[in-house]
Amino acid sequence: MTKHGGSGGGEFGTPTKLGVQYSSEEERSIYQRVASLNGYTFEVPPVNRFHSKAAESKFVQLTGSLHPRFEAERFDNLRERLQVADKKGKDSSLQAIAVLYAEFLGNSFMKANNLDYAELERCFYPSYLPSYTSALRAVGLRKPLFWKQGMFVRLEDISRLPLSNCNANKETTLTFEEWYCLFWNYYSPFSTLAYLMMVTAQSTLLNRELIDSTAEYIAYRHGLIEDPKARKAPILFLGSRTGKFGAMLNKTGKIPVPIIHVHEKPNMNPYLLVIPQHKQEEFKPHPIIKMKDQVALEKYEPSIVLFSDMIMNMDITAIIRRTGSVRECIYFGTPDSYIEGNPWDTWGCFKYRPRDADIVPPYIRDNWAKMYLPHLSRWMIYKTDSEMQMGNGAVVTWMRRPLQPSFKQRLLWRLARFKPFY
Repeated sequence: MTKHGGSGGGEFGTPTKLGVQYSSEEERSIYQRVASLNGYTFEVPPVNRFHSKAAESKFVQLTGSLHPRFEAERFDNLRERLQVADKKGKDSSLQAIAVLYAEFLGNSFMKANNLDYAELERCFYPSYLPSYTSALRAVGLRKPLFWKQGMFVRLEDISRLPLSNCNANKETTLTFEEWYCLFWNYYSPFSTLAYLMMVTAQSTLLNRELIDSTAEYIAYRHGLIEDPKARKAPILFLGSRTGKFGAMLNKTGKIPVPIIHVHEKPNMNPYLLVIPQHKQEEFKPHPIIKMKDQVALEKYEPSIVLFSDMIMNMDITAIIRRTGSVRECIYFGTPDSYIEGNPWDTWGCFKYRPRDADIVPPYIRDNWAKMYLPHLSRWMIYKTDSEMQMGNGAVVTWMRRPLQPSFKQRLLWRLARFKPFY
């Protein structure tokens, strides 16, 4: 799913100038520069999308109104039409929805209160790491008492809450925000956190505690490798298009081998920000190699693979497992869902098992074990987190079954979820 229309590397400006080029007449007609907000003046202003008549017209063509009336049969028919539409028609419809999403998300940010704007602006910078508490404060979220894994099925349930207002004919009027969540079948908050993730092209709001604890875990697992050749192999980071996560892990100095970011289509200009000339160097993207995942796995022969931002209903774990050198692969994202990875092939969710599939999940058949890491997940601040439900992001690892840690070690990691944040 495309979350916004302006993160592509070549869409705005040249490779030598980052961010939205607000001096361009075309871009000034698309974006409003948010120079100041509630008394705070941004040195690096974010942007808000102006209302798009073309996107609105396309959306109204699809739904009948900018505030569509939900009718069960008509809603299902729309989904079916988009499923069978040709690529051009489907892309134009989804692009219109994405443009309106960006506009409504920006409007929500403009109306938000109780934000730490100074800390929020610091989070724009690719080399800045806030503390966990500061990161939550910047986006107006309260710190929970304990960490609890947010279940994806609950995000599905929340998206359907507006349907409780349906009349006897199963009809009700929806806001765009409600329609958007219902269309994608899971709750996607229109929040400051989601806005920050959009303008910086990220899924996780990285923080010092997450980076430090992840680096310590990787160093611990790497230290168990006995083969000298395998110990020297770099760690690959797949999926992410910006390279920030791996760069921050490298910066800790705790991991004895480098982490190399690889992506087939790296995003070299991920910012929906108006970056002044004197700030350009500070926003220089982290190194990322343009290469297909399969080619990278064959070339570097890593023992450990990190990955994030899996594509909806597509499984990358199979090619990682088939790579003989890989002992373990660690994922950062939404577990047990179809929005990241395949619900059966990746996660082994029996609810989504194809009728003709083996009853044993693919990773178990390959003699791998899947393990959740609450001692790392507790520091995840994910794009779908909100007051409705926190803990939607998690750290999950798959490892070859003979390489599993001891029961005592696994128990210590699990008990970390009960450690209070206060």
